[in-house]
Amino acid sequence: MAEAKGILLRLDGIEAEVGNAYPIVTLSELHTGVAKKHEGDEKARTLAKGYAEVLAQRLKKHPEYQRIRKANEALTKYAVTGVWEPPIDQD
Repeated sequence: MAEAKGILLRLDGIEAEVGNAYPIVTLSELHTGVAKKHEGDEKARTLAKGYAEVLAQRLKKHPEYQRIRKANEALTKYAVTGVWEPPIDQD
């Protein structure tokens, strides 16, 4: 996980779009899901809150990025309510 996180953060640093997904979206959703499964809801919800804050900042610069908006909404919902429903579409 640490290696994948490092790669995605480096790609995100240049705000690269890879295919039709954004590295920060991939990282935020997968890292949160893995943490939920292996470390429990408390840890995962804390991660989700942090990622949601990062994505909210990204949306201020790029409000047109709907995939980032969907990920932000899912992460915020999980952080606040404990309901984890990551977007399944990859538009």
